[in-house]
Amino acid sequence: MRISDVTRMGFGNLGRRKGRTVLTLVGVVIGVAALVLLVALGIGLKLEILKIFQTEDELVTIHVMRARPDAGKKGRTGFPTMGMLGPTVPMTEKDVEELKRLPAVESVSPNLSLVLFAKLGDVSLGPPVAIDGATDGDVEKLRSRLVEGRPWSAGERGCLVPSRMLEVRSELRPADVIGRSIVFMGNDDDVEAGPRTYTITGVVNSEKLGMRGGTCFVPWESGVALRELTGGGLLGGAMKKGTYQEVRVRVKSPELMSDVTKQLKNLNYATFTVADIIGMIDTFFLVVEGFMACIGAIGVIVALFGIANTMAMSVLERTREIGVMKALGARNRDVRRVFLIEAASIGVIGGFAGLGLGMLASVLLGWIARTAMDIPADVTLFHVSPLLAAGAVLFALIVSVAAGMVPALRASRLDPVKALRYE
Repeated sequence: MRISDVTRMGFGNLGRRKGRTVLTLVGVVIGVAALVLLVALGIGLKLEILKIFQTEDELVTIHVMRARPDAGKKGRTGFPTMGMLGPTVPMTEKDVEELKRLPAVESVSPNLSLVLFAKLGDVSLGPPVAIDGATDGDVEKLRSRLVEGRPWSAGERGCLVPSRMLEVRSELRPADVIGRSIVFMGNDDDVEAGPRTYTITGVVNSEKLGMRGGTCFVPWESGVALRELTGGGLLGGAMKKGTYQEVRVRVKSPELMSDVTKQLKNLNYATFTVADIIGMIDTFFLVVEGFMACIGAIGVIVALFGIANTMAMSVLERTREIGVMKALGARNRDVRRVFLIEAASIGVIGGFAGLGLGMLASVLLGWIARTAMDIPADVTLFHVSPLLAAGAVLFALIVSVAAGMVPALRASRLDPVKALRYE
């Protein structure tokens, strides 16, 4: 028999028992939809997190700390920064100057590592905010990331607040806060409001700030004074003037990141870059997506038994027909192909229908989540990648063919004489 004849016969047989075929398809559709929905959620969350790090600045920034000289000695312990840098000690102005002399370094910016509560007038802005001091060079970079307002003028006690803070902590628009006073405090006992009060001169786009997307910026000298005034902020452990927990080194181009990182490690500095963070995120979400895929695949595997049952019943009902086919010259492989094509058709049709249902459900659930939890419109919780779409349909096809294999083999091995006598 020709492939076209076998294919036509296989599709035609599905239409004989429409009710049974539809019920079998429903199982495959629901299983594939669940698989697509769960994995799409994992992919969407990963992509949203990666947006924080994959900014122009972060791709050329190295976060540097000074490793303790005895960090590698057995039995020594220390504070594990970011869980991966090992024991560190405060950096000094001498370290900053040393980093500035590296040939591929464009700029060096110490991090004040200051976290305080903030009040906008009489309204508390909720959870603590990160505050950092900005040098003249930093201010020029921040100018291009403004969504409202301007940088502070020379001698002005100005402050640039991130757009994310307004979106998450209040219902104010950027234009509503320009010119208003913001007060930073370590606790409610802080009474000297003057030195801790700043005028909001601008709002910066959090998405373009990378890992500093939730940071408020004040003039450098003022930030250093604020750190001393508040005793190092809520994180405690006030650092001495001229010392820093971390320094950000901006490299001239992404291609030089690897070379500069090696130089820093040779100078006994501990480093981490956005590439390190992305690697950890990829590893973590690989496990998450795999776990979600296993849960979603359960539905498709359950549908396997439905397909196997449908195909087994089909063999019993068409025993005499199989006998006639063999009597007319059909070979075992022809009979086997007919049933395998039927099973594969269920998998392909159910796979594409389930993919469509999963994509529709992801759009609907994403809209509900944004509405119910006030998530920004540019956040995509579910992402159906081309690889996921193709993988889901392929998985449904493989499962369906596997389910139809045993009934197809049974049908191909029937004795034509006994099949013709079957009642």
